[in-house]
Amino acid sequence: MEVELRDEFWPAGEGLKMRVRRGGSGGPCVIFDAGWGQWSAAWAIIQAAVAQHARTFSFDRLGLGKSDRPKEERSAFQLADELQQALREAQEPGPYLYVGHGFGAVHARMLAHRDPQVRAMVLVDPVVLALGVSKPFEEHRNLGLGRLRHWRWLAAAHLLTPVNFLLRRPAEARRLPKPAAKELRYGHSSSVLDAQVSELLALEMSMEQLRVVGAPNVPLVVLSASEDWLPGPSVPGATETRVQSMHRKLAESTPLGAHRVVPKTSHHLHLDAPDSVIQTVLEVLPRI
Repeated sequence: MEVELRDEFWPAGEGLKMRVRRGGSGGPCVIFDAGWGQWSAAWAIIQAAVAQHARTFSFDRLGLGKSDRPKEERSAFQLADELQQALREAQEPGPYLYVGHGFGAVHARMLAHRDPQVRAMVLVDPVVLALGVSKPFEEHRNLGLGRLRHWRWLAAAHLLTPVNFLLRRPAEARRLPKPAAKELRYGHSSSVLDAQVSELLALEMSMEQLRVVGAPNVPLVVLSASEDWLPGPSVPGATETRVQSMHRKLAESTPLGAHRVVPKTSHHLHLDAPDSVIQTVLEVLPRI
């Protein structure tokens, strides 16, 4: 039976409101945190499926999607604070299963560090410490900053929407239901692009905070994409990509960790293979 997902807006600090999307009932609450440059719309298929089995809560980080725009850069610790306040205001109690994609996995670990109600995590092609401080990732980030500033100029000139349509960014969004795909494609205003730049500029501080947090101490499943999206040559003769190796080591850093590579997927694994993420979440839920 399909469960309706409803949009709500809740205080998240500094007089700002965060858009959250809720649905489902009973059991633990599954929190969905999108990767860099995306927001709750990216989870449309997965959240709707999981909401048939548990409470679900996805959100737009401040500055992204339909949430209010903050005035300054915020690190992962601050982002976790904002989410905690929104959860309190929405009266969404734990225990929580946190599902984080890419950069959203950093926030998952931050919240788990400070909130004992986070009882398990599913990290989808996550940014991990070893990856975030690597030279290839720094090159990838700098390239992204250059493109963002170019797109921001297009947005200021009111040219971004048709350009965004032609680029179909992100291309994987076409697999989502039409309203969610449209929101992701056309939601990149100049202020949203500013928020994306801010998250990248705060990445170094967030990585240092991740170092302080250390290894997770809750049940953890790390899902890796089959494609290596880091720039530069791969390691000759290697049986796994550089990113997969980092993910495996994260899973092995805790006795409660597991690592899986999902075939035929890019970094946008949750859009390429939503059924794999849904299956993993439903496997982890009974362990909370």
